[in-house]
Amino acid sequence: MLPILNSARSAQRTMSLVRRLLPALFLLCFVIFAAPPAYAATAQATAQATDKLVQCDGSGTVMNYNPIAGINLPDIQFDSTGHFYAKSVDVAIFAGSTPVKELDGFATTRLKINLGAVTNYDYNADAPVVYAVKFRGHYGLVGQTVQDITEDWQSSGLYFTVWRPAPVKTGHHSAVSSDKAITSFSVPNQVGSSTIDTTNHTVTFHMPYGTDVSSLTPTISASAKATVSPTSGTAQDFSSPVTYKITAEDRSTQVWMASCVVDPPPAHMVSVTANPPDGGNVFADSSSCREGAMVTVGAVPNSGYTFVNWMENDTVVSTLDIYEFPMGTADAALVANFTPEAPKAPELLSAATDTTGTKITLRFNKAMADPQGNQSNFTVVANGDPLSVTAVALEQNSTCIDLTLDQGRVNYGAQVKLSYAPGTVSAEDGAKLPALNDQPVTNNVPSDNAFLSSLSLSSVSAQALNFKSYGYDYSVSVDDSVYSTTVSAITMDSNATMTVKGKELTSGGRTQPIPLNVGVNTITVDVIAPDRVTTQRYTITITRL
Repeated sequence: MLPILNSARSAQRTMSLVRRLLPALFLLCFVIFAAPPAYAATAQATAQATDKLVQCDGSGTVMNYNPIAGINLPDIQFDSTGHFYAKSVDVAIFAGSTPVKELDGFATTRLKINLGAVTNYDYNADAPVVYAVKFRGHYGLVGQTVQDITEDWQSSGLYFTVWRPAPVKTGHHSAVSSDKAITSFSVPNQVGSSTIDTTNHTVTFHMPYGTDVSSLTPTISASAKATVSPTSGTAQDFSSPVTYKITAEDRSTQVWMASCVVDPPPAHMVSVTANPPDGGNVFADSSSCREGAMVTVGAVPNSGYTFVNWMENDTVVSTLDIYEFPMGTADAALVANFTPEAPKAPELLSAATDTTGTKITLRFNKAMADPQGNQSNFTVVANGDPLSVTAVALEQNSTCIDLTLDQGRVNYGAQVKLSYAPGTVSAEDGAKLPALNDQPVTNNVPSDNAFLSSLSLSSVSAQALNFKSYGYDYSVSVDDSVYSTTVSAITMDSNATMTVKGKELTSGGRTQPIPLNVGVNTITVDVIAPDRVTTQRYTITITRL
């Protein structure tokens, strides 16, 4: 028995007061307040969710995650700065009205209650067991005189619960898991398997090109006894990474980031061919392009061919030699069609007479076919007068055709024009000769001018000679003292040639001195026209007196 400090009546009043105040004081002193009946259902629900042995103060707050080591309750403070003090106090744990553990004879200002291993308590029951903490001993309120308290156990207002929904073997309960990993992650129609990075806590998965990722429903698995939030099977918008929180059995958490990668569009082959193969060259800017990408193909015709169109699957897709199109959903095989060019009409390069004026030669830009029999299609006019074409023939040089003139001839200096009415005259490649209208013809007929435009003698004055171009005979006299003379003459046609007394003289030149005998002396000047046929003689008679 504790010593009694006051009279029995005083002690009785004090005890009554303490009994009335003690529950309220404990409610203010401890961090755990509620009575077990009000919170038992909440605490039990927490325990069942984790399926582990859990200790609780009745408010649903877990106090200790290591039931094997023991149950540790908050410190109880017994000093002059707290809510109460004590010289000696006993602590007991009650299940109902029966104490299941007693801690006797504490005399300290701070008491740490360790209830020991859970094997001291009943956690095999199908329903949770509520335990109460009670005190007895020598203690009182701060600021009051210490009262002599009876040895009756007084409720502290502190409770805790121990439960296990299913029976387990006493003393062999396993530790609570802290694993909080995503172990699998899949989305319907995804490409390949998801990549789970347990170091950086990320998940990456791929979806086919064109997938709408605004509402994808992943199936997620996590570590044993861990939970996932948002839950597996919840549709999410994966336009940006989605955050998942994994909660382990021990209530620790880990944030994971799940990202969706939409694969690029598939690529397809591009091929181009020429039809016919020697019709031209074809190209494509790429041999492989992704769907939707722009493709450019081109065609360059070879000489003698013309580009027609691009075809794909026997359908014309473009008539442009450079064709641009978006890549479709399959390989593209395009054919560039070429066609041989129609041969170009022959072009007349020149027309000229020969020197006789009886033939005109036509020269073309390409080899010609034999025009025999087409003479009636040609017309030749000289100074406005038509000349008949009697024959047409191909020269050995097949780019030239000769026209033979029958009536008359082209004279020197005549203006000649040629015309052709389309007929069967054609090039060797079959291209027809187009119409020719008044094409000028070069007149190569040489001049027949054999006249002199000037004639002089060194020993005779011009007045005495009295030269005229169309005067051919001249007679003059000189004194006996004149022993020689020189002759100078100019041809009217610069292409004409001349001789004086049989010796050639350049037009405008002067002869060497010609001796003069006493009496009659004859000097002849012969002029040969450019046609090398026409000639004219000038005769000079000089009498030396």
